[in-house]
Amino acid sequence: MSNGSDWGWFERFRPGYGGNQSQDQAVKTNRELERLRGRVARRDDTITQLGEELATKEEEVTRLREKLARRDGEITQLDDKLARRDGTITQLRNDLATRDEHIMQLSDKLARRDGTIRQLSEELSETKREMEDLKKTLSMYDECSEVEITSMMNGVNTRIQSLARNTAQRWLRGVSRAPEGGGNTFLNETEMETFKRIVGPQLADALGSPPPERSRCVVMLLPLAWQAATVTVVMKILSSFVEGLPVSERGWVVDEELREVSELVKEGEVQPAYGRWRFITHQYLKRRINHEEAVQSYVREALGYCGLAARLALKSACPDNQTFINDLQTQMTEIMEEAFKLRANIQEKKVTANYDPYLPRNGTPFQSDFMEVPKEDEQHSNDTVVCTTRLGMICSRKRGRENSSDVVNEVALKPQVLTDQNLGDIIS
Repeated sequence: MSNGSDWGWFERFRPGYGGNQSQDQAVKTNRELERLRGRVARRDDTITQLGEELATKEEEVTRLREKLARRDGEITQLDDKLARRDGTITQLRNDLATRDEHIMQLSDKLARRDGTIRQLSEELSETKREMEDLKKTLSMYDECSEVEITSMMNGVNTRIQSLARNTAQRWLRGVSRAPEGGGNTFLNETEMETFKRIVGPQLADALGSPPPERSRCVVMLLPLAWQAATVTVVMKILSSFVEGLPVSERGWVVDEELREVSELVKEGEVQPAYGRWRFITHQYLKRRINHEEAVQSYVREALGYCGLAARLALKSACPDNQTFINDLQTQMTEIMEEAFKLRANIQEKKVTANYDPYLPRNGTPFQSDFMEVPKEDEQHSNDTVVCTTRLGMICSRKRGRENSSDVVNEVALKPQVLTDQNLGDIIS
């Protein structure tokens, strides 16, 4: 143990002992100084950079202050301009109030003038009515143009054709083939008999039992059936003495009696006297008719016949009753209204001649002198009428007072008919 301790003592006095420790400490100290110097240098760089940024910001603040000063000047200018505008608006409002007051004065003046004008218009209308009544009283009859009558009849026919063709094509568009079924599956026996009476048994049978090319056949035949059905109802209106009277059973009896009396007066009197009697009688009786109810009665009848045709042709593809009414009622009402107007004109104004509707019935021999077929059809020899699709008009004038042989009848407008052979061409 003693030897070891002596050796340690010796080592302390050996050259270099203890110097290594001081050298390491100095190295560490130098390294720490270098590290601190680096940090100080970086801090100095940061401070320099921040100083430059601060200078930039101060310049930016200076620019913004200058800009703000300019904006303050602009705002001051705008405030001055706004104040001038406010003054202008105030002046305009005062002017507008003055104008409004002036307008109110003019409106009051205009209202007084309107009242005067209405009063004068009423007096003028009353004077005109009195003059018209005086003219009718002084005049034995009013002159009538045959062109006017036939033009009105053509107008009714065109409306019927438009309703039938356009609506049928719209319903059938896109329907390549209607459902199969027996001939009269959707009509009972009574309905079928009624329908045959209206459009003719040939057309009814063709609609109920069409050939294999069903769609094409229905497209052509259904509009013809609708035309024939509507024409039949219009014929009833134009054949009556007072349109709308025959819609009830009692009215029908009265109308029949009036027509018989009318024939007696027509045969026993000269044309002006007959025309005057017809005008007065028709005008007074018409006042007892509910016009709207009468029109709708005929509309329902026509729609009923058209509905039979649609059910027979389309079967289960036929639209429901409400759709049917919605599609046809407005146009059908317009047709009946036009028929009423035509009949009133014939009875009240057209007294120099007598005009009667002409509807060839089923089975009537076709005669080109008195009737015609559509342009797409042909005139065949020994042909007969199936149904009438456009009404005609017969004009009769009596040249003598008592001798019936002096009555001259002329076809003023030829009716258009569907013939048996042309129906066969459509089916085939």
